[in-house]
Amino acid sequence: MKRISTNMPNFDMSHYMRLREWQMNELQNKMAAQSRLKELRDDPIAAGHATRFQSKAVRLAQYLENIAKVRDDMALAEGNLRSAVDLMQRVRELAVQGANGVYTEEQMAYVGEEVDQLLRELVETANGRDGQGNYLFSGFRSRVEPFRLHTGRVEGSRGSEVITGIEYVGDIGRNTGEVAEGATVAYRLPGNTAFWAELQQIYSSVQALDY
Repeated sequence: MKRISTNMPNFDMSHYMRLREWQMNELQNKMAAQSRLKELRDDPIAAGHATRFQSKAVRLAQYLENIAKVRDDMALAEGNLRSAVDLMQRVRELAVQGANGVYTEEQMAYVGEEVDQLLRELVETANGRDGQGNYLFSGFRSRVEPFRLHTGRVEGSRGSEVITGIEYVGDIGRNTGEVAEGATVAYRLPGNTAFWAELQQIYSSVQALDY
């Protein structure tokens, strides 16, 4: 035999009203957050999938940033290399003209001065930087100026110092960027590869075969 109190309908009504109010609040919070999962306990399996998808989205966004940086750096490097080719073409023209033997000694001195200025401009081009101040052609040593000038007086230079040598102080590393999961691309040429006639070689004065 079941005994029913006169207060039971009131208790049941209050319980279900609070339950509906709680459910209404949960729905409103999810609508405001635009997410079905307000807390992990709402649906642990779906929450695990959502966490993985968010992580994937973050990685994809980073890959897009890396690709944009690679493109920008390659565009800058290409522009500098085009300028270097134009400068070298002018130097070649002057060299061909000077080899004809029709110029006087004073005219040859002027040609030499122009070549010296072109070489200085070429070094400035090779020491180009990106928007963050990193050198484009210094390998991994991006904060070190890759090419240094050596000047001095030579015969026929009309008393002024001219370029007598150029020293490369960068390294031979190539910067890489991750553009996809497990995929990287090299996007910066070291100065020895871009401007040198041959690859840089390293020699040791100590015999290391027995080590």
